[in-house]
Amino acid sequence: MTEDALVGRGASSPRRKHLKSGDKVLLSLDLRQVELIIEHLSPGDGLLAALYHSRVWDDVVRVRCTLDELAQLAHSVEAKKTTGKKLQQDLGALSDAIAKVEQRYWVRPRLVRASLP
Repeated sequence: MTEDALVGRGASSPRRKHLKSGDKVLLSLDLRQVELIIEHLSPGDGLLAALYHSRVWDDVVRVRCTLDELAQLAHSVEAKKTTGKKLQQDLGALSDAIAKVEQRYWVRPRLVRASLP
């Protein structure tokens, strides 16, 4: 029996990649989403620096950031309250893009070593 069968994964369920804490992932955003982050959200210095140093191909910004930075951005998106329908749609699309990346990875928990007396 395969490992996927043992844990109940179907053939269509992709395996999540293992990351160490601090490893970077690739988040693809369109230019409008980057403007939204800069103008309306509080992404944190690490993500702002990553946005500044990211590459743009065919109006798609490819940002390398940590899962912690993504989590901080997701929290900022969720905390943003707005009544504008267009802004709500843009925030929803950004939230979906973040969730899509987060679902591809998992971080190995740190092992805690007990000190021996």
